[in-house]
Amino acid sequence: MTMPTPSGRQEHERYQNILKNLEQRNQLANEPDVQKRGAGLHHSIAHFHRSMKRGNRERMLSIVIPFSLILAFMLYIVSPFSKVNKIQVTGCDNLSAQQVKQAANLKSGNFIWRVFYQQAAVEKVARKNNLQINQLKIELTGPQSIRVVVKEYPIVGIVTNGSRSQYLLASGKKTAVSGDVTSFIQYQGFTKHAKQLTATTAQVGKISTAIRDGISEVVYSPSSDDPERLILYMNDGNTVYARISNLSTKMKYYPSIVKKMTDAGIVDLQYSAYSYSYNSKSE
Repeated sequence: MTMPTPSGRQEHERYQNILKNLEQRNQLANEPDVQKRGAGLHHSIAHFHRSMKRGNRERMLSIVIPFSLILAFMLYIVSPFSKVNKIQVTGCDNLSAQQVKQAANLKSGNFIWRVFYQQAAVEKVARKNNLQINQLKIELTGPQSIRVVVKEYPIVGIVTNGSRSQYLLASGKKTAVSGDVTSFIQYQGFTKHAKQLTATTAQVGKISTAIRDGISEVVYSPSSDDPERLILYMNDGNTVYARISNLSTKMKYYPSIVKKMTDAGIVDLQYSAYSYSYNSKSE
């Protein structure tokens, strides 16, 4: 048997070392720590894929939801559900509900949100079209119904110019007469005194309805001593002397003064408050 040479032994030892290193690597690969690291890497990759899917879904929702809301709103706008189908009018004194709706251009079929959110413009139009309208407010009472709350300028009388009669409003403005005019106060002597007429009607508008309904006629009768002098003819037969600037304040005393009178007569409210019958100087 031939013994290996020194160079042959070295080559043999080198191959043995290589085999030993390979066996050690195989053992390390089968150890638990290495397996855990491999499993962790697999879990990280799976988590990354799930995060990507969730991110894509959120981005999709951020586009779809706003678009759906816009589409739903557009469909609502063109649908019958966005339009008024019932209009209730409250607060009328002399005006009818139809007159208020006509002045404000309100009718079934109007877009309900446009009417509600533009009610300042609606009020402006109504006041322009009908001088009796002082204030106008719109309230939503249902998905397709609204309530119109109106406040009128009181009609404080009738002024006649020739054959033409007009309502006098508490605002001092005039408007066309409709219906019976016999129940309203008549104004005389103001033909060339528009400023005094405006001031007088404003004062009459402040008088309580109960007292105002008892006035038959207001005559502007200025004197050299008092350019504000008024004469009021009452339905109960009394005559009142008063002044423009404090008419509404002084007329508050009229009912209590009349209670003390035994006969019809004069109630002087110009500078104080006293009365006397037509048949005597004072009472």
